[in-house]
Amino acid sequence: MSLKTITMVMVGGLLVTLIVFWAVTSATADTSASFQTANLGFEKAVSASDVVVGVNTNRVGILTDTTDGKCQVATWEGGSRGGDITLRVETTTVAGVCTSTTALIAAGAGAASQELLSGIKAPLFTYSNLGGREITFGATGAAVLATGTMPTSVTVADWNDTRPYKVALNLETLSTDAAAVTKKAVLSAFTNVVNIAAAADDLRYVPAPSTDPVPGPLHITGVDRSSTTGALVGGVHEGLSVSFAGGVCPAGPTKVSVSYTQQGPSAAPAVSTVINQVLTGSSSAVQLGSVANGASGAVDVSATCVDSGVAEKDSTGYTQSIPATVLTVTQNAAPEKHNLSWTAVSSLPTSFQVSWYSQNGTLTTNPPATSALSMTTTQVVGSTFGLQTSYWLVATVDSTPAPSVYGNITTPWPAASPATGLWYWAGSPSVGSYVWTNGAACPAGTTRQTRSDLNAKWDSNTNLNWADYLVSAWSTDKFEDHAATDVWQGYPFQFSVHTKCASPYSESAIAYTQSATTWNTWDSPRTPEYNAYTQWQKVEQPAGSVYDVCRNHGTVTCTRHPGYNWSIQLVYRNFCPSGSTLAASNVHSRSWSGGQWDNTFDTLDGWETGGANQQVWYNSAVYTCKTPWGNTSPNSGVSGETMIWVWGW
Repeated sequence: MSLKTITMVMVGGLLVTLIVFWAVTSATADTSASFQTANLGFEKAVSASDVVVGVNTNRVGILTDTTDGKCQVATWEGGSRGGDITLRVETTTVAGVCTSTTALIAAGAGAASQELLSGIKAPLFTYSNLGGREITFGATGAAVLATGTMPTSVTVADWNDTRPYKVALNLETLSTDAAAVTKKAVLSAFTNVVNIAAAADDLRYVPAPSTDPVPGPLHITGVDRSSTTGALVGGVHEGLSVSFAGGVCPAGPTKVSVSYTQQGPSAAPAVSTVINQVLTGSSSAVQLGSVANGASGAVDVSATCVDSGVAEKDSTGYTQSIPATVLTVTQNAAPEKHNLSWTAVSSLPTSFQVSWYSQNGTLTTNPPATSALSMTTTQVVGSTFGLQTSYWLVATVDSTPAPSVYGNITTPWPAASPATGLWYWAGSPSVGSYVWTNGAACPAGTTRQTRSDLNAKWDSNTNLNWADYLVSAWSTDKFEDHAATDVWQGYPFQFSVHTKCASPYSESAIAYTQSATTWNTWDSPRTPEYNAYTQWQKVEQPAGSVYDVCRNHGTVTCTRHPGYNWSIQLVYRNFCPSGSTLAASNVHSRSWSGGQWDNTFDTLDGWETGGANQQVWYNSAVYTCKTPWGNTSPNSGVSGETMIWVWGW
């Protein structure tokens, strides 16, 4: 017979109960031979064990120290084979002495396996405390006391104790051939627990009973990130808010110890805090710091009514989430470079993976991850202007990624430097050169392109014709254009020079430079053509002869006909270019007697010959043209001499 003790611990991530048995294991009178064998094995295992772990209703771990300082772990549990339910024992040996933290064996993972029974109903472990109150264990291993009325012979401490005192293994065969007396067996074991302080894991005996008060059942009701405690990393606190209920002491305050033990990505010392306060059974919250983002581990809460007294415990696992980083993208002084920076997401080692895509077609192939909080990226010189580059960033703590974040930036084109010194050289009224001086060079990796535009032409002194213009082609570093123009002679016009910077992917805004007003030159108008018109007695154009104004048939007295004082109109055809009109004109006339006169075009003229037939001459006709602004052309060519007869008889 050996004395054992019990305490609540975390095993393999589950809250379990360490049961130290007082192996009394008495079989019932109706136990069969196979049941008896199982009974003896169970009794032997319990009596020789150093630590017994109660997990749930169909699994018990029995741990025994070996002589070479290791721990033999035997798990009694229900199993299956060929459709039959079995009772089997999985056994293995692990390094180190048996303790409350020694992990149990996963089903089927034992180094050795023994099947004790088959063809049975599922083995059932049941538990009750010192007060005879049934205890069950949930999926997390937390002890739950059955409801009921406390007998008068039972103390409050024993009635509310969550430690098992009696552990029964119920077995029942499914064989129809077995006699009624061999179908059932109850293997019972009793722990040597009393309401005193819990013994250490490796203590084989417990001290004498104590009258210390015992807190009521304790349950963790929630674990969340703290909003007030812990260092701010990634905009959130690296801390926990642990909520619990229960743990009420019969009188006075409860001493509550709350701790967090980091288990991943690497082990770390536990962080803990202790409070003393009167509990009412409703939920209370305790704050813990130093719980890193991305860390996972165990939260333990323990309540006692007196120092070193009986403790009520509860545990749960918790993983602190990883916040998203904040990505900032700015323009480097070099236009092909971008500066990236981001915020930390955890106090644990973190890797950051940056990727990007540019509208110029550049796509990263995942550069090496970095632990730094900044990076400068480089693209082809001149390729980023006017284009958006999109970045995305993934932060990873251990193997757990934080949410991806995105950012983008468009590198602006610098303003193109405008042309200066615009002037127009006229080779003729219809052909000339637009000349200018280019501004500053465009950025590296880009080219400067220019063109000219005849962009302002007048049809009259009030009508600006924007629809009639001439634009040259873009060309790299061009500084003049030789072009024909359809601007009317003597008319004003303006032109502009357009400058832009261009890459293979985009181009800058255009810089415009407007010229001053330029006046188109004139050609000398074409020589006028004689086209005089007779108006008396005969109609002839061009006139080759006229009658004199008297028509006196040789009489001395000239009787002028009042309607025919002028017998010829000096019409000359001019050739003023489009948009211009006749400005000034002159035609020289000479009589048969040597007299000379000057008249303008279209003058009405007449001759009196004294009854004789005479010759007269018109010559040296010349004219100028003018625009609506009064801008006049050079003199036209001078006409030759035209002779006509004046009939006087």
